[in-house]
Amino acid sequence: MRVSMLTNSKRQLQQLSHLPSAVARFKLHFDVVGENKKMDAGRRIFLGAGLGIGLASALSSLAIARSARPLLLVLDIDTPGARKAFEDFKRLVDRKYESAATRPDVRFAAVKDEEVEENRRALRQVLDALRPEIVLAANVGLARMTASFSLSIPILFFCTTDPIAFGLTDSLTRPNKGMTGFALGASADRKRREVLLRLHPTCKVMGLLSSKKHIGEGIKAARDFELDTLPGVRQVRFNCESLEEFRQLMNSAAARRLDAWDVAYVHVPFRYPEETVRLFNQLKKPVIYPRMKHVRMGGMAAFEPRIEEADEVWASQVASLLAGVPIENIPVAQATRYSFGLNLKACRRVGVEPSKSLLKIADLVIE
Repeated sequence: MRVSMLTNSKRQLQQLSHLPSAVARFKLHFDVVGENKKMDAGRRIFLGAGLGIGLASALSSLAIARSARPLLLVLDIDTPGARKAFEDFKRLVDRKYESAATRPDVRFAAVKDEEVEENRRALRQVLDALRPEIVLAANVGLARMTASFSLSIPILFFCTTDPIAFGLTDSLTRPNKGMTGFALGASADRKRREVLLRLHPTCKVMGLLSSKKHIGEGIKAARDFELDTLPGVRQVRFNCESLEEFRQLMNSAAARRLDAWDVAYVHVPFRYPEETVRLFNQLKKPVIYPRMKHVRMGGMAAFEPRIEEADEVWASQVASLLAGVPIENIPVAQATRYSFGLNLKACRRVGVEPSKSLLKIADLVIE
């Protein structure tokens, strides 16, 4: 009986709870549907690489307890925002399938995205245990780790810039590496910087807060990929991989010499949005951010691709894959809808007066 098998799985996993946090590197959130009721929805299981027989037994029980429906495994880093995004996506998938019999079993695995051997081993153990029909990787690192196992599992990805530059595919229309998905594209960065220039037309030197991961490691040179020409403006990129590096940058003379700043959606503003806004406000320069939440936290302006569009794309791509469409026949989709926000108090603080035309098209204006 499935309920008893799940109980055994829970008991085995509870036996692992005493393990030190140093080995609890991998967290798996899962929903198991029993006979007529959902059991332990979202229960967190701590799995570590190399835990021996106990881990193998627990994973084996998880595999037994999995649903008979096709399994869609969503991989993301462990943050409240990631878990909320998963729940939103799961609800969308549930709405799209009227019949529970054909509805995918959508589960969430929270994974460290650094491509190191410890994380790779933990991810491989979960993939072997759950045997998903489709993997949705919420960032480039997780997509590449999953693809490296050569398990022939179709992978859907989310890429904040250009997936070709990251080596995820050689073509947007005919994906050829077992992956497709949703990408903001390099044009998202370009559009955000153009909006900044409309807000601050006298800008001559623009700072770009970025990271090495944002640039990509594929066939395009970083200079051509990231520093798309803006007429009359010199762009200077600063890669910050940690909050400490960002703090050092904000205290530097180089940061103060720039006329304005564009912030890409990279590690620091993603993980530390309030601190990012606070330090830029101390710098007293015009800044445009990649998410509307930065404007609500006191940032000057934001130009954000509508991420909910990705959920719609993924749900459609999942349906195509389950219908037997080869993944190479499912093009990579790119963002087409954006939101624009302004914080007028922050604008005045740095001497920016938005035009009436910009105020008219803004989706959010904070007085």
